[in-house]
Amino acid sequence: MFPHYFLFLIILIKEIYTYIVLPLQLLPKENYKTYYDLDSQNDTMSKEIISSFFTELEMGTPRIKIPVLVKPKINDYIITSIHPMINATKDYSQKEVYDFSNNFLKNYNYYDENKSSTLSLKLCEKRRPYEDITDKPLAEQMCVSNETILLYENIEIKNKIEEKDMYFELVRNTRDNIPGVIGLGYLDSNYQVSFLSRLKNRNLIKNYVWFYDFSSWDSSTGKVVIGSYPHEIYEDKYSENDIQYTKNGEAKYVYWDLMFDEIYVKNKKDYNCSNQYAELDLESNLIVASNEYRKYLLSLLNELIINNKCTADSFKGYNEIYDYLQDYKYIYCKNEKDTKNKLYELITPIYFFSRDLNYTFELTTDQILREKGDYIYFNIVFDSYKWILGKQISLKYQFIFNPDGRAIGFYPKLKDPEEQKSSYLALKIIGIIILAIILVVLGVILGKYLYGIHKKKRANELNDDYEYCPEENKDKDNKIVSEDNE
Repeated sequence: MFPHYFLFLIILIKEIYTYIVLPLQLLPKENYKTYYDLDSQNDTMSKEIISSFFTELEMGTPRIKIPVLVKPKINDYIITSIHPMINATKDYSQKEVYDFSNNFLKNYNYYDENKSSTLSLKLCEKRRPYEDITDKPLAEQMCVSNETILLYENIEIKNKIEEKDMYFELVRNTRDNIPGVIGLGYLDSNYQVSFLSRLKNRNLIKNYVWFYDFSSWDSSTGKVVIGSYPHEIYEDKYSENDIQYTKNGEAKYVYWDLMFDEIYVKNKKDYNCSNQYAELDLESNLIVASNEYRKYLLSLLNELIINNKCTADSFKGYNEIYDYLQDYKYIYCKNEKDTKNKLYELITPIYFFSRDLNYTFELTTDQILREKGDYIYFNIVFDSYKWILGKQISLKYQFIFNPDGRAIGFYPKLKDPEEQKSSYLALKIIGIIILAIILVVLGVILGKYLYGIHKKKRANELNDDYEYCPEENKDKDNKIVSEDNE
């Protein structure tokens, strides 16, 4: 009985605090393919359109650390084998996005299925491509596999749990020879073997919600928290009652987009549009703006362009979802004092108002302009009618992503300092009360458990006393009967 109470309490605590944390690092720029001369203007911009994060996944016996890209838009969960595929038919020798350098790979290695004693390798088959998008899947061959994996289960990233027989896809002949991928994209019936689904099926997370946890939008390190809300971890900053949600748009292959009721600059007469969908892109250092904003910006910079102080150009950037190179138009200017002052005079912040989220998001002038060497670059590029908001917005604000419900959440406000103090005091009191209750319950359970053992032992002792000298008791009984007869 007693151990069962302990098990109940462990399950209760686990249900309250069940989540997984993946530490994130920014993949160095040396690991991207470039189509241009090193450090040229086009090279500089093309390396900003995709700026991915990776995590170190520790797995196998003996342990090995694999650098795994974390992708918010796809659902793949793959680890690439160090052994090449025999009779491969896809030619992935030509790099498209990533080109991992020897300097990066010297700290890691690809997974070697022949060296792990805890690997369970099953069926291997051709991997199907994404439906209606491309005939080039992320990897040509996949094998159903199970392996021991270590994961962090606390926000401090201190303790790891060991999960045995954790499912993943071992792949060969991978595009760009990526060591591995963990996808956090939408859930549907076709992705029951995704990383999120595997965590949920094993009760390692209590829901599919995830969020990025960074100190600033341009930080090179951070975390992704899976299976919990910010208000459950940072109770002093966020309140569950403040969460606002908005649904994704209906576009089939657009991910994490939301409706903005207004997009405008300080003087709304200069630029103001309404009812525009915008996508949140957590893997880009650039903002993709609509053609309307491009026309507005070119009109502002007309004089600087005529005087050759600013230049409009274009570069090719790879679209991972649609699998093709597309042209992005951009603007850069000479890094001269007068030009810089003029730019900061002309370029004002851009505001994005969402009625659903009850908030106006701001893209500041400092986030729009970026100095590098002899030039000042605009972090805004142009592709089509739609806005795509990079890290300047997607990581600057604390968004919550629900791939199961395809919804985006947000806290329009933080707790004020006084509320934080009272909340902390209340939580402290509640914590003490809960701890006291748990100790009392454990004390009662322990008391009953020990009392039951003592009672059983005493009963056994009494039985032993009664049966100790049967012959002596018989002699006493005979003596009393003899005395009665006399």
